[in-house]
Amino acid sequence: MAKPSNALIIVGCGKAKIWKRHPDVGRVQAQDAYVGSLFRSARRFAEKRGTNWLILSAKYGLLRPSQLISDYDVTISSQRAITSQRLRRQWQRLPNRPAVAVCLASRRYVSLLYDSIPIAIRAPLDGMDLFERMRWLKSHS
Repeated sequence: MAKPSNALIIVGCGKAKIWKRHPDVGRVQAQDAYVGSLFRSARRFAEKRGTNWLILSAKYGLLRPSQLISDYDVTISSQRAITSQRLRRQWQRLPNRPAVAVCLASRRYVSLLYDSIPIAIRAPLDGMDLFERMRWLKSHS
């Protein structure tokens, strides 16, 4: 995948979170909250391409990797999930918004981004099952 030099990488959160293993850990940086293998692989992909990456959380929306968050159990399809309007407001507050985003997340997250932010969104993992996603991320990291 050719990557524009100014592309923002958006990594989808994951169900597996640190609090399941360490319930007393308290607030942690978003980049350390998600412990699943798919998230870790997507994080490696993003970090190898620089510091311009965010996490898309079903509860919190767009998160800087260093942003502190608490445990939660919200899925993108739940009533308490981030809305398009809230995500749009978060996007508008970002400094230096890029023209292109590469989204490494499930189809539901990608759809939410399409509905929320007015930029070109590339979704190289779209339509792949978990194993194909892992293989793609490994081959591109």
